[in-house]
Amino acid sequence: METMMNERDAKIIEVARQAIEEKHGEDVLLLSPGSASGVADHYLIASVASEPQLRAMASFVERTLREKLEVRTVNPEADGIAESGGWVLLDYGNVLVHIMLSEVRARYDLESFVRKLARN
Repeated sequence: METMMNERDAKIIEVARQAIEEKHGEDVLLLSPGSASGVADHYLIASVASEPQLRAMASFVERTLREKLEVRTVNPEADGIAESGGWVLLDYGNVLVHIMLSEVRARYDLESFVRKLARN
């Protein structure tokens, strides 16, 4: 599931991945279905162990991208962080960063969903 990636997207993914790993995110995975998803070309997915870690990591990733690359989420008025039931989405247009509690990630199985989109 490889798609060509522009320089901006590659930098966002690299910096976000580094920030996630610095804060001990688990099972970091990049899926790149390209335009087949109809939503975003790249999905960076990571797991965390607790709600406090979820909020802290989302804030850290958002702040790191803003400071290092001067990029903001699609909706910066909402602090760029959309949280719902153990799942945070940071929307950077072609790049979506999903940070999830491990049990939420297992329940929704976003990876399988994105992989199916790429095959269709």
